Amino acid sequence: MIREYTTKPVSIEAVLLEPTQKSIKEVLRFMDINVDTDCNKAVDTFETYCLNTIDDGYLTLDCFNGLITACFGDYIIKDGSDFYKCWPDKFKLTYDIITQD
Repeated sequence: MIREYTTKPVSIEAVLLEPTQKSIKEVLRFMDINVDTDCNKAVDTFETYCLNTIDDGYLTLDCFNGLITACFGDYIIKDGSDFYKCWPDKFKLTYDIITQD
């Protein structure tokens, strides 16, 4: 018998990656990555790292299932103990905000 199905509502945590040092730091903290030594960068080079990332237009993240490349405007979603990116248009079609800042 053919039936229609719908997905069950699932709450997630996510953060929007934007081209700012503050946003990059927020993403790294969200992923429990120590921002002082991220990518083997010393504390005093973190600002340079952020500026280079902003110039490149993306951030490469080392996740449980391997490296992901998130562009600015993508959302980083926490799924259990792993993270993945979601394009902004798909994110807005799939998720509704529950809490505000």
